Amino acid sequence: MRGIVVSSELERLHLPRDCAACGSPATTRLLVSRRFRSGPLVSVPCCGDCWLRGRRWSRKFTNLAVAGLVASVVAGAVGFFVELRFLAVIAIASGAAALAAGTLLYLFSRLAAGGPGQAWPPVQIVSSSQASVVLFCVAEKWGNDLAALSGGKTLQDVGRFRRLSAVGIAACALLGLLVALVSWREAHALVRVDNASKVPLMIWIDGRRYQVIAPNADGAPPPELWIRAGRHELGYSEADEPTPRSRLVVGVPTTQSLYNPGRTACYWRLETVYAKSWFPAKAGTDIALERSEFYRLPEVDDWFRQSPASVQVSSTSPGEKRVALIRNKDCTTLVGFGCRESVLDELTACQKQATAEARFQECFETAAAACGLTRKDGSK
Repeated sequence: MRGIVVSSELERLHLPRDCAACGSPATTRLLVSRRFRSGPLVSVPCCGDCWLRGRRWSRKFTNLAVAGLVASVVAGAVGFFVELRFLAVIAIASGAAALAAGTLLYLFSRLAAGGPGQAWPPVQIVSSSQASVVLFCVAEKWGNDLAALSGGKTLQDVGRFRRLSAVGIAACALLGLLVALVSWREAHALVRVDNASKVPLMIWIDGRRYQVIAPNADGAPPPELWIRAGRHELGYSEADEPTPRSRLVVGVPTTQSLYNPGRTACYWRLETVYAKSWFPAKAGTDIALERSEFYRLPEVDDWFRQSPASVQVSSTSPGEKRVALIRNKDCTTLVGFGCRESVLDELTACQKQATAEARFQECFETAAAACGLTRKDGSK
């Protein structure tokens, strides 16, 4: 935006009598203050026509700015309802909406009171102190007259307010993107998928193909899916099958969860308690989880690995607890041999009540015998 900057002492400030916007005889005055900060008020002369046009355009500026803000927020909020693969589209849409609104706002400002290249208000306070003031004048002739009457200094300034406009546009776009990201994150949940079978599996969500999950024979940390929290129908099939083999309706929480297609694996929940800084870990509670296709596990810290031997705890902290989830190898092995569901359920129930290694081994050998298998030693 073209204009001129005038610096003057407050005691010597003397404004021309003509309209600061168009240069015609002034009939009224406009009080101008520094935006969002305290400081002096400057009574700027203007004509009635410019004053009316300025009021009209000011309202349009406000309405357009609010519309741009609302557009970016609404576009960003749509992220609440979409999956991860559509988030980039929503973020771009919200940024584009804010950018379009900001561009229109800039173009409209060039058509404000006083003709092309001028804006409202025609005089703006850039900075001020107890002894001086710096004014930005849209009309260069009026600004030069002001400098001559007040004994001030002038400086051509074209980039300042363009930079401010660019900052405003960028701020709206970033706000839309931020709303998109925050709303999406609050509405979606992390679901890990553990495929303990020997073939890749297609995961289905609400009757639609979602993603192929590779076999996880070694019990590595499972891949992660982000899906919208709420009620969903989960299913699985081999990659080339046209329909899911099973359908499971679950309420996906906003916290962590685990999907085990076909109940092909079993799990231990291991709890480790830490005390003072770098104090060795103490054994906590080990629980064999009941077999299920879907687990809600908001408290798990370490997935498919043991918790660290030590952690650093603040000296003022009473301690820390970490929870790990690992494969139950005995149970998972029997699943691979095709043992009956009832035998596997009895195995996990037995392991859940066991408190000694000998009892854990006895639970496994009983289940293996029921499946027609034998093993001399067992481990959880």
